[in-house]
Amino acid sequence: MISMIILFILFLLGFIMSLSSENAVIVSDSSRLFRISLLLILLPILYTATYSIQFVKSIFWANIISNSFSSLLAILINYGIINHLLKFNLFAEELNYFYFVQINDFKNGAYLNYADHNFFVAVSIVFSVLFFKKIKHNYRLVLVLMSGLLLFSLFTERGIVGILILSLFAVFYNLKLIYNNMFITTIILLIFSSTIYLNSSVVNKVLGQNVIYKTIVFKIKQKENIRLIFFEKTLDLAVQKPLFGYGLGTWRNEYDNYTNSNLNKHRTPHNNYLHIWMELGILGLVSMILIFYYQIIEMMNGNRFIFTVFPVIFLILMFFDNYFISPTGLLLYTLFSLILINVHPFNSSIKS
Repeated sequence: MISMIILFILFLLGFIMSLSSENAVIVSDSSRLFRISLLLILLPILYTATYSIQFVKSIFWANIISNSFSSLLAILINYGIINHLLKFNLFAEELNYFYFVQINDFKNGAYLNYADHNFFVAVSIVFSVLFFKKIKHNYRLVLVLMSGLLLFSLFTERGIVGILILSLFAVFYNLKLIYNNMFITTIILLIFSSTIYLNSSVVNKVLGQNVIYKTIVFKIKQKENIRLIFFEKTLDLAVQKPLFGYGLGTWRNEYDNYTNSNLNKHRTPHNNYLHIWMELGILGLVSMILIFYYQIIEMMNGNRFIFTVFPVIFLILMFFDNYFISPTGLLLYTLFSLILINVHPFNSSIKS
């Protein structure tokens, strides 16, 4: 909790200092980041509060039901049964430019953009698997149907986030099975997963057309990739002021000055670690990492290895985007943190 408080204090000080800036971009970005960071100060309070078993169960079902509803809307939109709620198709050319796909092939999910939709849906699927045996028998069929809806929506949206989350979870789950000497089950799951990966046209289409996948596999040596450029230039900036950074909300301004470019479509370098380091310095970076480190240690000490998949997911995804300092990302972190700290009473009581 101390690392959360330190990180929030850095956000607060950075926001106060930015108010004296005459640069409207810095003030705007700093204000936006500070508003997002307000959730950080709530987390220690939420962690120390006492929750009823019914409340924790309600969080679980609220997550599953809301994302199932979002998935249903996304499916209806993608198949042209209903119009898009937010009319994201108005930005088709912009989306096509940045994600190298045709907008008609993979559309945005319901009332969320596709990345957030995939993120929420994939985490809901993981929760469903982890707590399936703890659910009352007469509710299991409902959970299976909702999970099927979530999976169908996930694999008909563009984006690799959901696939990456499920892949990480599969690795952790297989390790758990191996630890429990369930080798045959592990082999069956590995064969099943490999078959889907090698033969699914949907999975291959998502991977083949995804910008993150292209960054990792195809364009690691090509300088024109925007994410690689952001990575290189932001790293250069961070190294120049490694201790204290440039101040909250300064990335766009400093990047423009350093590269003589004009960023009007990107607010972040699409790398949470570099963004925090560049703006808040090494103390901010270490504080953010320690939040997840202590959460992993707590899970391991509590003999809850499988649940460490959630902080590990965040640690990996933050290499590709600002999930921890985005409104939906931090909200999702708060959600699964509340469930994780109550996982023992939740597990023991949900059957009743």
